[in-house]
Amino acid sequence: MDLKIIKLVNGDLIMGDASRSDEGTVVIDKPYTIKDFGQGPCVLPYELDRLLEPMTHISFQPYNMLWLKNLKDFPAVETQYVSATTGIDL
Repeated sequence: MDLKIIKLVNGDLIMGDASRSDEGTVVIDKPYTIKDFGQGPCVLPYELDRLLEPMTHISFQPYNMLWLKNLKDFPAVETQYVSATTGIDL
């Protein structure tokens, strides 16, 4: 797995298993994000507050990214991501 955290030009933070398609599109499997609904930040599936069920993947062009970093550089967020996607508490 190549877990990354990405900041998009619209301000969204997305975490997930990142890869690049042959056409150059960035594909994120199991996309999750960080939201704060007034009780502190939490990790949840990307766009779940707008959709009825979580997306399995998303794709976008690299010019829509402000930055891309390894999720390991953010250990607290990585722990929450792993817990949310696998049910395993680290």
